[in-house]
Amino acid sequence: MFELLHLYFVAPRKDKDAFTSLTQKVRTQLENKDKNPEAVFQDSLMAILTNYHPRAKPISVADIDAMDLDKVYAFYRQRFANPGDFTFSFVGNIETDEFERYVTQYLASVPGSSTRETYKDNGVRSTKGVIKRTVVRGTENKSTVVMTLHGPMSYGPKERYDITALCEVMGIRLREQLREEKGGTYTVAVIPQMEKLPEEEYAIMVYFGCDPSRVEELTKAVSSEIENMKNSLVDQIYIDKVREIQLKEREVSMKRNSFWMSVIRQFTRDQEPYSNVYLRDGYIKALSPEVVREAARKYLNTPNTTTVILMPERS
Repeated sequence: MFELLHLYFVAPRKDKDAFTSLTQKVRTQLENKDKNPEAVFQDSLMAILTNYHPRAKPISVADIDAMDLDKVYAFYRQRFANPGDFTFSFVGNIETDEFERYVTQYLASVPGSSTRETYKDNGVRSTKGVIKRTVVRGTENKSTVVMTLHGPMSYGPKERYDITALCEVMGIRLREQLREEKGGTYTVAVIPQMEKLPEEEYAIMVYFGCDPSRVEELTKAVSSEIENMKNSLVDQIYIDKVREIQLKEREVSMKRNSFWMSVIRQFTRDQEPYSNVYLRDGYIKALSPEVVREAARKYLNTPNTTTVILMPERS
């Protein structure tokens, strides 16, 4: 592993055959993309949510055709020119003396400097206000609905947990209502997204699939549940379910290297103390109907909502 990492910096390989194979493979995938209604819908959703910003647009066949191996190689060499501006993270059962020897031999030996770069804000921003769009694609008698609520937030560990817990409670309640009570969908998910840069903001995405004839009915049911979450206390049974799930997931995750790697990467990027990882234990213990309602009033009561619907051409 260390030898390969060393070679990434000092001896990258410019392989024309590999480059041609990759670009041809991606080109074929993109040429077939328009035949997939879900793929077209996802591209349209991303474009709408980012105000059609060119930096957020999906890659196209024209982009692939414009790729040049020499430019790609030069860009790679420029980005990997200074290992001093990289942060290397290692997780696992590490023997300290052997590890230090490898780091000295394969990383410390690569020429570098103390120069540090910072990110550039490319101006990609979420949509504002109430937006509703319909994408008409495909002939299969099914629809997909994505409702997104978003706005500014204070990007702290407690705020991130509150949004996550809110979404987990909402997910359980919406599955009960849309799938079990109304029999209107097989799939419903409530997905939280939180970003610190370039601005501290959150998004709560409600996703479900259904028969085209039931789009309006089920969309109204989701909106009704959003209002209910803001105005009423959920039953304790939902809190107990979410707490049980979180505790089990946490017990399993904390035994995995992948969990600790994600913690190191996130907290290094966000410049938070690593000890913050243990704060969640207290948040889980303190979770209550009142905490969920307060989070709903804070994060569901936003003027920024975007609803994008996939409808078949023959509906």
